[in-house]
Amino acid sequence: MTAPVGWEAIRAEVLRRIRVREWPPGGVIPGETALAQEFGCARATVNRALRDLAQAGMLERRRKAGTRVAARPVRRAMLEIPVIRAEVEARGQAHAFRVLKHMASLPPPPVAARLGLGPAVTLRHILTLHLADGRPWLLEERWLNPAVLPDPAPDFTALSVNEWLVMNVPYTTGDIAFSAEAAGAVEARTLGIDAGSPVFVTDRTTWTEATPITAVRLVHVPGYRLHTTLQGATSGGMVGRIIETESCVAEGAAWLAAHDARLAAALAATGPLPLRRRPDGFAALWDAIVSQQVSVASASAIWARLSAAGLTEAAPVAAASDDDLRACGLSRQKMRYGRALALADLDYAALRLAPNDEVIATLVAVPGIGRWSAEIYAMFSLGRADVFAPGDLALQEAVRLVHGLEARPTERALREMSQDWSPWRGVAARLFWAYYRVARDREGSR
Repeated sequence: MTAPVGWEAIRAEVLRRIRVREWPPGGVIPGETALAQEFGCARATVNRALRDLAQAGMLERRRKAGTRVAARPVRRAMLEIPVIRAEVEARGQAHAFRVLKHMASLPPPPVAARLGLGPAVTLRHILTLHLADGRPWLLEERWLNPAVLPDPAPDFTALSVNEWLVMNVPYTTGDIAFSAEAAGAVEARTLGIDAGSPVFVTDRTTWTEATPITAVRLVHVPGYRLHTTLQGATSGGMVGRIIETESCVAEGAAWLAAHDARLAAALAATGPLPLRRRPDGFAALWDAIVSQQVSVASASAIWARLSAAGLTEAAPVAAASDDDLRACGLSRQKMRYGRALALADLDYAALRLAPNDEVIATLVAVPGIGRWSAEIYAMFSLGRADVFAPGDLALQEAVRLVHGLEARPTERALREMSQDWSPWRGVAARLFWAYYRVARDREGSR
């Protein structure tokens, strides 16, 4: 076969062979060296593709035993560690918190055992009450390993310990348990509920490669509802992680900072990164077409006129006359592109479930939508965590600044560089855009 370009193409080919039973369930696949020779690439590129499939549950990798196709491929539930503030604000409520206790203390034996620590190791014991619109919402009891804290330690009365950890301490493994319990007397009094009321409890422990980070118990008021997403594999690749909340962005930023000191320095300059989620569908792509090759101010004015004329959805755009569209400020070319998009009859619901490469290929087939617009749509309208836009000039300039390069990397070179930021390339893009604005004091792309 023609050698694939990059680890994603190799992943897609390996997945294809699994799907068509060329490599049957439970069977051992060729080694990394053999696959690298077949595909004409570095062994590290093959390794990256196989690791991704192993994380998705499609392969089983064991040292000295080779790599096998999973006999029963796993479908995983992606359980993110949320920023509690963002979780409350996503409900349309105002968040506040109170630190009820913060002291050095010996943990109870069950907590020490969960963290793999001896009985004489002192931890930080932090009790925080989180409020939603001024009412108790969640009681957070945390045992924190002081070894993960900088000197001086953060002020957890200014930024909650939950938010600080999500933003600054990436974890590599952990365990989590959910239970329905009756609220104890102290929990009930703190949360303002009756003793014995049913409450949703989360017990979670996280680790770095070799160091325990924290054990936390979260007690929610009655009525709390947990939401998660399912991740599966498709024949053309994987959907992967979806960025839904600020805590997703913070998790990706922490991973990038731990992965590359240069990105850590850039993040220190930018501060927390924006979510930048947008609605999907026709209007999002039509807006992208309208915004092409004009200033932010001009694009906003044109879009305002289109909105006032009721020309932001497919059917009205397809039926509009040239005079209608021209009156809103559109060029002849953009009129043609708008009608082409309106008549393309894209299945926007299906795009939400399609793998990244399929999303890009589907969109660029529509006149007026280039690869950059398709990647921006995938990142911000579909929330894809592992999509980058290497053709963006601001990203190229920011990467040049952060990496100390003499010249901007080309689109091809930056696409290759971005593989180092997988599986959080979408967050890396947010970081570089933010750094570009900080470094140049210039408004970024709309």
